[in-house]
Amino acid sequence: MGREAPAHPPLLRGAHPAARHQGLDRAPDGERQLAPGALGDREEVRHPGPRAHRGQRLGHRQPEDPPQAGHREQRRARRGHVPPGGLRLFEFRCPLRWSDLDAQGHVNNALVVDYLQEARVAFFKSGPASQLLDEGIVVVGHQVEYLAPIDYRPEGLDVELVVAALGGARFEITYVLRQGDRPVARARTVLCPFDFGANRPVRIPDDVREYLGAHLAEVEPLRELATPRLDGRGSATDLFVRWSDHDSYAHVNNSKTYDYIQQARVVATAQWDPTMARVGQADSQHLWLVARQDVDYVAQLTHRMEPFAVLTAPVRLGTSSVTLASEIVDPGTGTVFNRGRTVLVCADTRLRPTALPESTRVALERRLVA
Repeated sequence: MGREAPAHPPLLRGAHPAARHQGLDRAPDGERQLAPGALGDREEVRHPGPRAHRGQRLGHRQPEDPPQAGHREQRRARRGHVPPGGLRLFEFRCPLRWSDLDAQGHVNNALVVDYLQEARVAFFKSGPASQLLDEGIVVVGHQVEYLAPIDYRPEGLDVELVVAALGGARFEITYVLRQGDRPVARARTVLCPFDFGANRPVRIPDDVREYLGAHLAEVEPLRELATPRLDGRGSATDLFVRWSDHDSYAHVNNSKTYDYIQQARVVATAQWDPTMARVGQADSQHLWLVARQDVDYVAQLTHRMEPFAVLTAPVRLGTSSVTLASEIVDPGTGTVFNRGRTVLVCADTRLRPTALPESTRVALERRLVA
């Protein structure tokens, strides 16, 4: 399902005003999204530093190769300069499912990372990077900023992606998700080739590096969303991993982590203050909009009959927003598998940000983790 190049300017530089202002999306539990502003096993891998090679800045584009089903590639280059071989933007049209929708008829915020994965797999499979899927690759971290609601449309959702950084053993992919001319989300994923037999990261193969390098572009990064580590603090919610949550590597798929953190967040916040209950629950008085969600992947999570735990705690309060930190842990050993950060915005029934109710602020302040 290829498409012609749209007339709107590229957003991957972060130049579109919607990338800096508030938009909206909704979740099935009553949360909705409003824009604000990983790795191997036992070791945390951070985002590539200054050594990671940065590519050319994006500008104009024109068609390159004929698209395969579901995607097409475009060339973009700086004005007056065309890098050797051209600079290619990869585009993928992601089908939507009716089951992706929430009670308000919009896509759940946790589903966005699933769409990122579909686009990423199509990108890998269109060239030599497909070997990464066979030999092993892990997600180090996701950053997702929500800009506008995602509606159900038969034509699906368009995803544009480029490689934003290319290091020795890890790389970054940046995405813009669109419906028509409207950007609905921006995101960034850090990935690392991984040898599961040796339990260690490996270097990017030369042919894969060449393929990724052909899609390298300079991209404005998303702002960092720093939160403290919980170290056992916060409200604990049981997490039962389903067998169907596994991916082809027999570990929990990275996209499921957003689902786990969302479920724990809904339970914990309603316990802290009943008025934070989501739409459809008896005590619901406000709408809670998801503005931003980031996750770091620290260790591989697998299926077992005993529950894991998700710790959730408020770490920062604004006039109308609260930033939450989350950790998925083994309650018996204290092993941390994932760390998450979520920005929630309190809104009225017209979806306008409104000040946190005093009772809610008091309840959250009581549980703040510094």
